[in-house]
Amino acid sequence: MIFLTVLSVNFVGDGLRVQDASYVVIAYDTPVNEQDEPDLAPITATVDALAACLEKGATIIVSSQVPVGTCEALAVRCGP
Repeated sequence: MIFLTVLSVNFVGDGLRVQDASYVVIAYDTPVNEQDEPDLAPITATVDALAACLEKGATIIVSSQVPVGTCEALAVRCGP
């Protein structure tokens, strides 16, 4: 038997409003330059801002096309 729990979803553009969130989704259309190299600056800046606001143990989900290893590097930026 499956039981569903009522959850709330909030869409915000202000990082300060996520301090109580258990999960945060970052979804960018990753820009690329003329050599088809991704510009990760918007994602990196967002992760840095979130790391300062989120409670320890919160999960950041990156739903963007990024090179292999990017999420691990972003996790290091957030600290332990």
